[in-house]
Amino acid sequence: MVPIYSVTSYLGLHNPSNALIYAMIRDCYECVVLFSFLQYCLTYLGGPENIARYMLAKQHDEAVQIVTETDRIQKRVSLSA
Repeated sequence: MVPIYSVTSYLGLHNPSNALIYAMIRDCYECVVLFSFLQYCLTYLGGPENIARYMLAKQHDEAVQIVTETDRIQKRVSLSA
């Protein structure tokens, strides 16, 4: 990304009338780079389906923990009362 930023900045300084066009080119390139990186991350983690399954399982485990903690607190309160 650095070469694109430096080239578009240099061109924008030497040709200010086209600076907006150079900025748009730079921003479009940045979008492509970010999209490619996110695709790489998804592929590395096993794909969207695998990530969704992991997140749902984690959410379920957290919900079970909350319920068991609530039950423990209620038992302590009822024992002390």
